[in-house]
Amino acid sequence: MKSPIQVTPASLAARFIGTKEIPGAEHNPIVVAMLQHVNPNVRDDETAWCGAFADYVAWLLDCARPNSLAARAWLRVGTPVFGGGA
Repeated sequence: MKSPIQVTPASLAARFIGTKEIPGAEHNPIVVAMLQHVNPNVRDDETAWCGAFADYVAWLLDCARPNSLAARAWLRVGTPVFGGGA
């Protein structure tokens, strides 16, 4: 029997809408956890975390991922579907 719950990268990512950095000395533990999943040396939410967020969602879904904080690292993941690429 097919599960009635369909999880897609977009539906999973949507659960994090509203997640943001905390200004000042305090740091959002969710953002820090995503960053540390890729780079355990990161200790704050001041680091750009767009690449880490996408990497974390892909990891949760057991998808291919670059394991990098750099958003451009995604250019090396998967199969290009048009003439673009790294």
